[in-house]
Amino acid sequence: MTAFRILARGDWRAGAVRAHWVPSTLRMPPEVVAAVDAAWADAAARPGIHLFDGPLCRVEGWDSAGPTLRLDLSRT
Repeated sequence: MTAFRILARGDWRAGAVRAHWVPSTLRMPPEVVAAVDAAWADAAARPGIHLFDGPLCRVEGWDSAGPTLRLDLSRT
């Protein structure tokens, strides 16, 4: 599995990037949620490891049309 993938590249001017909150489409089986929670708990228990403990978002969709970039984001 790829950690991340570059979806668009460009030189968008201020105001040309539009972000919209949308409902999440992510559906994970309970066993996957449990595995993710266990991995975070394991990492957080390690000395010297400082995990980001703040809100994150997921890219649900995007469109690069001409001089604008639209991002559809959901909360994680």
